[in-house]
Amino acid sequence: MSTYLIIDLLVLGAPLLMTLFFKKKLGTLNFKAFLRAFLLVGSFFIIWDIIFTYIGVWSFSKQYTLGHNLIGLPLEEILFFFAIPFASLALFELINSMFKDRVIKFNRKILLSLSLILILSSFYLLFLFKIYTGTVLLLLGLLLLWYYRCNKEGIIQKNQLLFFLLSFIPFFIVNSILTGLPVVSYSETFNTGIRISTIPIEDFIYSFLMLAMFLIVYQEELKKHSS
Repeated sequence: MSTYLIIDLLVLGAPLLMTLFFKKKLGTLNFKAFLRAFLLVGSFFIIWDIIFTYIGVWSFSKQYTLGHNLIGLPLEEILFFFAIPFASLALFELINSMFKDRVIKFNRKILLSLSLILILSSFYLLFLFKIYTGTVLLLLGLLLLWYYRCNKEGIIQKNQLLFFLLSFIPFFIVNSILTGLPVVSYSETFNTGIRISTIPIEDFIYSFLMLAMFLIVYQEELKKHSS
């Protein structure tokens, strides 16, 4: 069994461990809503992964994988895009079941300024051929700009903030293993070369983008079926 597959299976088992540790049920995780989110968001990230693997932004070690590829990606990598969001959304529902939610006000002008700065910076980095850095900053800027346009009241859920903060703990553990062995290697031609431990700083933005997009689509799917 490959190291990467073991990591995927441990991540998939994490929601059960959470429920046993906190002595709570798995919240109200809606599997149908999750599957719809996976079809939309998961497909986007898998296509992104295929392209970046093909051009050499990152690569995967045959030593720590099964060695079987599908459209250029190890099977474990495709499972990764199912396992991580599944465990993360289970964490979000667990947070909702444990803590009373409330809204927090924020300054929309700051959000607009930050989104524009990120978008402009991304173009500069893409010009320098820092494709990974430029892409994550561009997508983050566009996501924040979209959030600015949609969120007219300038509010965010407290439990959403708590979710993103807590999600960086398992992210750091899993990515430290993946980049430390390394299961996945990065060409510093396409990024800044700045790392926190063994993790490229771009991966932190990548993780936030993936979880934010999954959460947005997941919650929208829940609204559709509750109305």
